[in-house]
Amino acid sequence: MKKKIFNFLLIFCLIFVSFILYEVTNISLKIVNRPMISFEISNVRNPQIKRMLRNLDNAYVSILLKYHQKSKSYYINKDDRDKLPDKLIIKKTNNYSKNLYPKNNNGENWHRNYANSASNRFSSLKQIKKNNLNKLDLAWKYKIKGDVFNDIQSNVIVAEKKIFIPSYNKKIITLNAETGKFIWELNLKDYAPRRGMVYSKEKAVNPQNYFFHLTKV
Repeated sequence: MKKKIFNFLLIFCLIFVSFILYEVTNISLKIVNRPMISFEISNVRNPQIKRMLRNLDNAYVSILLKYHQKSKSYYINKDDRDKLPDKLIIKKTNNYSKNLYPKNNNGENWHRNYANSASNRFSSLKQIKKNNLNKLDLAWKYKIKGDVFNDIQSNVIVAEKKIFIPSYNKKIITLNAETGKFIWELNLKDYAPRRGMVYSKEKAVNPQNYFFHLTKV
């Protein structure tokens, strides 16, 4: 009789463990940079099983925090904060690290989103100031044709006295920067780059290039 009860309990435990293992297991080929098979409580589909496993996990963590010596060490404060002064005076210094990128953006050109590699988002040209803003007048305007599929989040690219616009109507449009006259456009299969369009300067061997990344929405 005892052997039968033991066998029954053993089979029951094996079935229960197998069921728990099935619940916490997730197999997916759609996740990038993660294992194809994962074992996590968040994978559990049954809410009662998930609640039970959460309670067991919390109990296990509580025991570790209470009795595990390494866990206790995280809560021991050894920095002698009570001995620190109430005030600490930090003197001014001019010894700063150097900027790895140019600090100024010479605004004849705007070769990438946010201006340049430092992303300072402004031009260092002095011709337009806050004192003469009221004297500015509209030089030209260009209306993009077609339906609005998406908004424009990227800055335009300015180079070669041209303006390159990542348009909302699945196009890249090029205009004359001085007159606003249409030059050419590139039809895209998907939305234009919302960020990250980059102009590469012309070289003696290779012509100028434009690099951009397309993202499906």
